[in-house]
Amino acid sequence: MNRDLLWKVLSKFGCPPHFLTILREFHDGMKARVTIGGQESDPFEVLAGVKQGCVLAPVIFNLFLVAVTLVFRSGLSTDGGIRFKYRLDGSICLISGGSKHILKCPLTQLYELQYADDAAVPSHTPSGLQDN
Repeated sequence: MNRDLLWKVLSKFGCPPHFLTILREFHDGMKARVTIGGQESDPFEVLAGVKQGCVLAPVIFNLFLVAVTLVFRSGLSTDGGIRFKYRLDGSICLISGGSKHILKCPLTQLYELQYADDAAVPSHTPSGLQDN
């Protein structure tokens, strides 16, 4: 994640300037090393993302992901995503045997799937993915 964009997003969400300055200083100059087969690389500067292991990292990332999702959704066509029916009582919406009776279930549109730091864009067709 681009940190300059992250600071702008946090500012738009109302993050106090003093706290934002502390977060920036905490991330500026961050260095890392890579270890492969017991060999350690020279330190290099980490210019993107949030500090791993920091208790604030998931919160900061989730705020950023909310902003990205809002921008993403505003650019979607009304027929984007996937449509599905659901019931709040835990049962599945099915078409009854030969009577072709359809249980009344709300229809909703799903535009993205998110879990932890993963996000996916679902579509019924390859062209739908290209449009998104």
